[in-house]
Amino acid sequence: MKHKHKELQHTEEHSCCSCEETGTEQTNVYFCPMKCEGKKVYTASGNCPVCHMHLVPVGSVPHKHTHHKHKEHNKQYSGGRYYCPMRCEGNKSYDEPGNCPVCGMDLIPEVVEEENEDNTGWRKMSGRFWIALGLSVPLFIIAMSGLFPFLKLETIASTKVWNWIQFALATPVVFYTGWDFFIRGWNSVRRWSPNMWTLISLGVGAA
Repeated sequence: MKHKHKELQHTEEHSCCSCEETGTEQTNVYFCPMKCEGKKVYTASGNCPVCHMHLVPVGSVPHKHTHHKHKEHNKQYSGGRYYCPMRCEGNKSYDEPGNCPVCGMDLIPEVVEEENEDNTGWRKMSGRFWIALGLSVPLFIIAMSGLFPFLKLETIASTKVWNWIQFALATPVVFYTGWDFFIRGWNSVRRWSPNMWTLISLGVGAA
């Protein structure tokens, strides 16, 4: 029995040394700002599986090992400040949790290390915006050419050809850059919970 006890002690010491060599592990926790599944959180960034909104980082959860002392996981917030995820009032923050006085969404805590916040959703949306803008400008010029006498596009190609060009320009704008809006709008209808994505998807489809 003594021999086994020594082996267990040696194994425990070895594992703790391994922890020290590993150092501090950093794990981010994310949640849906729409609270589709209550207080459920996710360990990886991405989109909410229910409403497909981009998950918001809750905070940084440090996990440190120092010999046999294990510290509890703490979510780091900046002095109990809260803000609206929709930024209805810009960067305004609040002292207590609750609902946004403008849009009614739940206020979420501000993260201490905001520079580490995942901006994948913003970069993705920004890239699609510039693609849509680049395709929409020539589409607008062709469609409105009748209002400008100096734009005589008929001398370059027939009306049928220009119609096909407009179709080619408009298709990626609607079905590529606006596809996320259609998905979120459809999910809101499917769940019988119309929201802003319902209106946005209708507007994108009508445009």
